[in-house]
Amino acid sequence: ALGEMGFFDFFKKPPRIHDPLFGELRYEGGFASCNVPFAPLNKQVEVLITCGPEGPIQAQRDFFARVEQDYAALIPGCARVIEEEFRNWKEEFVIRDFAKEFELVCIEVPDNTAGEWSLSFTSSHDLDHHFTVSLLDNNATHVLIDG
Repeated sequence: ALGEMGFFDFFKKPPRIHDPLFGELRYEGGFASCNVPFAPLNKQVEVLITCGPEGPIQAQRDFFARVEQDYAALIPGCARVIEEEFRNWKEEFVIRDFAKEFELVCIEVPDNTAGEWSLSFTSSHDLDHHFTVSLLDNNATHVLIDG
């Protein structure tokens, strides 16, 4: 028996959260997401925030603001781990101009803002895959390449 939950509850739209920084967020299964303007690139990127149904906390807004501030400084580390991983397939692989060859598509904001988080990119080198770079204390640690 479904108990209190009616049949149609399964078809409810995911709740929306209104956040002072991120605007309207879709909430589903422990994550809130939205597209937001990202100042360093002058374009919209997706933000995926690990949070409860009440939405992001101030530390997460501050975290996003820091990512905007530090973005340029994060790129050399991202380029390094992507190059290292890519060379497993293509020995001669070199990133010449990260901004032209890779496009930021998603920023993951963790619930523990001192913990691991990630930046996801698409690349002109390989249009079928996403490159998700994990970072800890603003240092790129490794990359996951998935299709």
